Amino acid sequence: MSRRRAALAALVIAGAACARMGGVRPNITPLLGSVTRTIEAPPDAVTRALAASLDSSGVPVEAVAPDEGYVESAWYDLDTRTAHSPTLHTLDHTIKIRFFADPVAGKTRLVAECVRRVIFDPSLPPRELERSVPDSTPGMALMDSVMARVLANQGGGR
Repeated sequence: MSRRRAALAALVIAGAACARMGGVRPNITPLLGSVTRTIEAPPDAVTRALAASLDSSGVPVEAVAPDEGYVESAWYDLDTRTAHSPTLHTLDHTIKIRFFADPVAGKTRLVAECVRRVIFDPSLPPRELERSVPDSTPGMALMDSVMARVLANQGGGR
């Protein structure tokens, strides 16, 4: 009986370990309207710099994984300059910024998206409720300023 328990425990532990192997970076494709740049720096350095730039802009960082090339801000209310989940009354000015940094030919391809929720619908996955914010909006200006600081210090961008 104790061998069975030991084998069962080993299976449970192995299963839990495999479940966590997914990492921090979500398995999503950046939305249409995302900004793409090429940077002459390694993805992990770019990722750390983006997280620091978001933080220095006053935008809380919710997830950062330099080894996965991923940075995500918390939901951020542009009017109150605070982090909170979007509500029905704040959908138009609450944003989330995500950065995806991937190695390409010895450089980093950086893809940045600034999104907002467009509706509340618990029957749909949250990603399906997100849309890119339009150009020339405060959310895009914030994302651009975060990127500009990093591009200036990490080898420019194309």
